[in-house]
Amino acid sequence: MKVVPKVFLITLVASVVGLVGCNKNLLPEDTKSSNSSLIIEKSTVDDSITLLLPQVVVELKQGKPKSGWLTKFDSQKKEMQITLNGFSQIVEFTNIKKLKFILDRAPYSSPDILVRNEKQLSNIKQQTWVGIPISDFQLRKDRIDQAKVKQSNYILDNFGQVLSDSSYILEAIELDKSLQKMTLKVLLTT
Repeated sequence: MKVVPKVFLITLVASVVGLVGCNKNLLPEDTKSSNSSLIIEKSTVDDSITLLLPQVVVELKQGKPKSGWLTKFDSQKKEMQITLNGFSQIVEFTNIKKLKFILDRAPYSSPDILVRNEKQLSNIKQQTWVGIPISDFQLRKDRIDQAKVKQSNYILDNFGQVLSDSSYILEAIELDKSLQKMTLKVLLTT
């Protein structure tokens, strides 16, 4: 009877040593494969403000104004594209005096939002955002009637958090002389 527990004990010790030896051989491969599949990325949060864009009238420094939809805004090339009835025109930032958006027409795909005589409506507030970097303003790729602008410290300091249940309608854009910053006039509807 004493032989069985000794044999059992020897078998158990040999098995444990064998398993530990196998694990030592597999450990470097497991470590390599787990490190190569582990990727840590920073979370990207879209902290931008959505702006609705009605049709625009581009007031030029010289020449007649141009009107249509703002279909391209390239902050690096310093140019934008205005499109109306399938005809597009490129306008360089240096030729622009001001962009005024036509408020009595609905944004392209948002016919439920229409601003008429905004001075008589009590639920509309005008805000002016000064010093917004031009590179922070981008048109949405899938919507001709929307743009986004990053929440800058200026916006947060002066107007607080953006209200998620509010609509921001772009009323005007003025570019500064350096063509690096702009002033946005927006209408906030609640």
